[in-house]
Amino acid sequence: MQSDTLKNPSGKLPFSKLEVNCGTMRQKKGEFINERWRNSDHTIRYTYEEKRKASSILKHQRTSNITNPSAAWLKKLEWANTVFPNFGQETQKTKRQHSQEVSGPAVKQAKLLPTKSLADIAKNSILIGVLDRGNAEGRIPRRCWKWIEAALADKCFELLVESDSGPPPSCKDVGWYQGNVKIISCDSPRSVELYKKAVASVGEVYPGAQLVAVDWSEVPSRPRARVWIPATIKEPERILKMLQLCNPQLPTHDWKVVKVEANEGAANQVVLVLNKESLEPLEAANGELNFGFSSVVVRVYKSDLAFGRMTNEQHIETSETELDGYTSDTSTLARGLQALSYDDHDDDDDDDNDDSLLGSVWD
Repeated sequence: MQSDTLKNPSGKLPFSKLEVNCGTMRQKKGEFINERWRNSDHTIRYTYEEKRKASSILKHQRTSNITNPSAAWLKKLEWANTVFPNFGQETQKTKRQHSQEVSGPAVKQAKLLPTKSLADIAKNSILIGVLDRGNAEGRIPRRCWKWIEAALADKCFELLVESDSGPPPSCKDVGWYQGNVKIISCDSPRSVELYKKAVASVGEVYPGAQLVAVDWSEVPSRPRARVWIPATIKEPERILKMLQLCNPQLPTHDWKVVKVEANEGAANQVVLVLNKESLEPLEAANGELNFGFSSVVVRVYKSDLAFGRMTNEQHIETSETELDGYTSDTSTLARGLQALSYDDHDDDDDDDNDDSLLGSVWD
């Protein structure tokens, strides 16, 4: 017979025991929730912008010589390491073992824009370049090229009607050189002659355009580079002046700062246009230059190192049917890479991204 002390008049357990049991259930439930919360930490999905920002922070940390990082920078670095805990390390995913191996569809790989050397493209053809004399760098905005092609098609019709004899021209758009100059491959001297005449007569296709087609030997080419500069100096004029004052031994008289990429860290990435004479001393110094009371490392794009060599050793970005953003882009490294022409993110300049062709010498 059960003891009466274990029941109240209604036959239920004492309130104290109910409270104990309920408290135990609440405690177990809380532990379960906490465990789920801890497990959920391993499945956090970061946005593209977060990943991009974290990657930029970690890359800057690896390439810069920060001796006394600020507390704010250390906090950013800690966050970036949570996004990419194995940044810079090559990891191999272990294959899951199954009782029966079943071949599945191949994993899709990221598509990289193809590149070809000028020597390959120039085989059995004649290369010419189309550039804009109205621009200091000869740059043609990529977004305007389709309009130029349309104008050239109209001029080609006029030239063929006027011509009494001779084969029709055979020309092919084979891509961009340094993000500025359109490269055209022609199969004969007659094709070159007709193409040059057409370009010379198209007029001002877009405001300020002074288009001209030239032999490949006349295509302008200057090496470009990237460098991390302290963020306290943001103005292109001051950056260039500091480089010139701190490195009087270098021929920097015609260097240009074409872009300053602002970051949230203590340094900004800067795109420079150099000259042929400065490549040799830069290579001898491993790219290290004086800047204020410290030093910076200038990284020249690989494709531009061929500036002093034969032009057929250089690489260009192959042409694509659509020029949409960074993929017509290159664009600069294979993401491409993914550095250039001067990869501006303004609406004007999908044109400037040429990273598929251009990498860092020491990357």
